[in-house]
Amino acid sequence: MVAYAVCAGRIVKTYRAGRKSVEDAMKKEMRELQQLKGIGKVLSQRLVEASYSTIARVAAAEEHGLKRIPGMNPQKVRSIVTQAREMTSATEKSRPKNWKDGSSVQMDGTRF
Repeated sequence: MVAYAVCAGRIVKTYRAGRKSVEDAMKKEMRELQQLKGIGKVLSQRLVEASYSTIARVAAAEEHGLKRIPGMNPQKVRSIVTQAREMTSATEKSRPKNWKDGSSVQMDGTRF
């Protein structure tokens, strides 16, 4: 089970399951990040530990935050952020044309 907590003013992901579940969840996040060229096992683990656990989070990241991660140089940061933004943009474009704008509709038809 995944839960979120506030630590030092940041929202961080915590796990309430056993050690095996934590390792499985982290490996899944690492595999997703390894889709980016230049990101291997070690760097994906560092990204997850720094709360950049999805491609969308990398795409939304500020470059100066990623540069603080060991093994990330300015060229690599630009490369992975560009790749992540392209991947998230492609995902947005692949949504069905009748995809809603993100708002929800109540039973009476009103949006919220």
